[in-house]
Amino acid sequence: MKCPRCQHENPAGVKFCGACGTRLEVPCPACQAANPPTNRFCHECGQVLTVAVEPVQAAEPTRPLGGPQAALRIPPKPNAVSSR
Repeated sequence: MKCPRCQHENPAGVKFCGACGTRLEVPCPACQAANPPTNRFCHECGQVLTVAVEPVQAAEPTRPLGGPQAALRIPPKPNAVSSR
């Protein structure tokens, strides 16, 4: 089942999305039938469902500040005072 929020493809029968944690089944408050989270009405009894998931837009990929070499930088040592 494709997640209505993040579009991740999940295996059949799972209750929550493996990528974003969105609930993939919404129980009807009247008859307890499992409904997809995008349903506005229960497919068994027609009861209004209060939970609807809005799709989210994918975030732009980011890269670490300073590039991959930033983690490899070694801070300079303080100037040692030489005694003569």
